[in-house]
Order: sequence, then structure tokens, then C-alpha cells
Amino acid sequence: MKNKKLVAIIGIVVLLIIFVFYICNSSKASKDSNVIKIGVLSFLTGPYAQMGNDLANGILLANEIYNESNKKEKMQVEIKIEDGKGEGKSAVSAFARLQQWGMDAAIAAGDNQVPTVADIIVRDKIPTITTIMSNSKALTYNDNEVWIFRDWISVTSLAETMANYAIDNLRLTNVAMLKMRSEFGDEAEKAFVSTFSEKGGKTVLVESFNESDIDAKSIILKVIASNVNAIYVAGYGVSYGIVINQLRECGFQGLILTVDAVMNPESKAQIKNFQNIYFTRFVEPMDTTYESFKIKYKQRFGHDASVYAAYGYDSFNILITGFNGQKRSSKDVRNAIMEHGVYNTLLGEVKFKSNGDCSIPLRIQQMSDLHTTDEK
Repeated sequence: MKNKKLVAIIGIVVLLIIFVFYICNSSKASKDSNVIKIGVLSFLTGPYAQMGNDLANGILLANEIYNESNKKEKMQVEIKIEDGKGEGKSAVSAFARLQQWGMDAAIAAGDNQVPTVADIIVRDKIPTITTIMSNSKALTYNDNEVWIFRDWISVTSLAETMANYAIDNLRLTNVAMLKMRSEFGDEAEKAFVSTFSEKGGKTVLVESFNESDIDAKSIILKVIASNVNAIYVAGYGVSYGIVINQLRECGFQGLILTVDAVMNPESKAQIKNFQNIYFTRFVEPMDTTYESFKIKYKQRFGHDASVYAAYGYDSFNILITGFNGQKRSSKDVRNAIMEHGVYNTLLGEVKFKSNGDCSIPLRIQQMSDLHTTDEK
């Protein structure tokens, strides 16, 4: 008799456990069906931490605004940010944590990070917006089907725009080049030299510097000895800023042509003389949307918004467009992003090409010691 009662009690306990398990899972499934999970691979520490944190803040602000405006629909977006530290091995580990978390889509940043996870993105069919990524290596994984979309200016566009300007506006016929020894530098060299050559110009010498260099005067003197009136410098980070500064310290008085990274804080801080420096950058929109964003950003985070924060904000809004306010399959999200057409972002109009790259209007700006002025 006692055995029968014990069996009955055990049976009841088992049924209760099953019931509780079912209720919990049903509740979780119901919650998950109302939550879109976006994983963010940024770089919150390391040499480019300021850019990565600004990017993350821009994404967080966009997420807060979206969730607030969609309360009635009950569809909310949850953000998880992981630190790839600006290098490949850490980026792969960080991305794996985002996948374990169960992200529905991703925003990934960094020339040294995105290419290391690009094969995973395409293999696992994760709709991904990439930004702060100038080289095009990651986009080569889009051969069969596009899963990686770039919301950033390619180094090819930067270099081609400057080469055309050097010929058409500055009337240059001969230049030399200093490039960072990296995929960024290689892509810049290929685009600049070929475009400049096609228009009748000649790149008489190309020399390379390392990302870790703090003294590049030996190669700088070699470039100066080529007797050109202009030198094109392609790179980013501290060493890139040092190279530009040492060009002047070594006595070069000609034109310095370069990329938008010259305005990054870690690069700009190395440069003492901004005279006769021309750089390529995006065309800022003329409406009030960007100004409104900057006000909201400062209210939320207590400091001015950088362009990286704006790209984070834009990347979130482009990606969330693919969901159309509901949980969707990865392929539906991917197709919606591709087929949307022109995105009116904070930083102007963005339209994705068939390979996942985008078209962003560019202009040339000239720097001076005290301020920057548009070069007409």
C-alpha cells in the first residue's frame, strides 16, 4: 500500500515538473517571439577603443528610440555588444558568444575584425551590417549570396576620388605614395595608382610603413628625394598620423593628399601642421536630422557625437528595416535589406550594390592649422 502511495506521489511530482517546464518554455518562446536580438561586434578596448565605443553608443541610442516608438506593437529589440578588441582572434571569440546568445542579425565593425568572421556570417546566413571597415576583403565572401552589407566608405572610393581630384582640380601629373603595410594600404595603392594613371598621371614611387612605426623618417626621406610636388598617404591610427607629421619635419613643403582617417582623434593628435593637407570625406546632409541626432546623443551620453556614433545609429536603422517590425527568417531579412532601395540616413543617402557594398557621396576637404574649410 505504501509503495502504491509513493508511486502516486512520484507521478504527481513528475507531472508538476513537466507542467512547470512547459509553462516556462512557453513563456520564454512567447517572449522570444516578441524580441529581435541584434548582436554587435565592436572594439571597446585597444588602440581604436574611442571609435568602437562611439559606434556602440550610437547603436544603443537608436535601439532606445526604436523600442520607445514601438511599445504599442510589443515588438522590442534587444542589443548585446561584445568586444573584439580590434584584432582577429578576439573577434572570432566575441562573435561566437553572440551566436551562443542567439542573435537574429548582427552589426560588425573593424578592418581587423570583420574579415575574420565573414566566412561564419555567410555560412550561418546571418544578416549583417558592417561599418568602420574600409577594406573590401569581407565582401569577397558574398560571391554566391549577399549576407554582408557595408555601411561605410570603401578605401577604393576614397583613393579613386582623391586621384580624380589630383588630376582634375590640382593639376598634378606626378605624385609619390606612402601606404600602411596592410590590406587597407594595398587596396588604396591599387585604386589610386590605376585611376591616376588612367587620367595621365604617374605615381613615381610607393613606399610602405608599419602600423606600429613611430619613426618612418628613412622611407620619408626616400620619398621626398623623388622630387614630387604631392604625396598621397594612406593609412589610419597613430603611426599614420606620425608619418604625416614627419613629412613636414623632414622638410616636405608640397601637398599632402590623404584619407578621412586624418580627422580621427588618435591620428590628428600626432599632426602639428595642417597646411596643404587635402583629404576625402563623406558629404554631410543639409537637413536638420543630423543636428537632432547630435542633440539627443549629447543628452544621453554627455559628450558630442562623432561620425562613428552616427554610423552606429544608421547601421541599426538599416538593419532593423529588414525585419519590418516582426520576427522574420534570415533570408527574408536579407532580401528586405537588399530590395529596400535608397536609405535616407543621418549621413546622407545609402544604396547597396549587388555585392553588398554601398554608394556614398564623397568630397575633398582641405585642412588648415586652426580649422577645416571646404575646398570649392
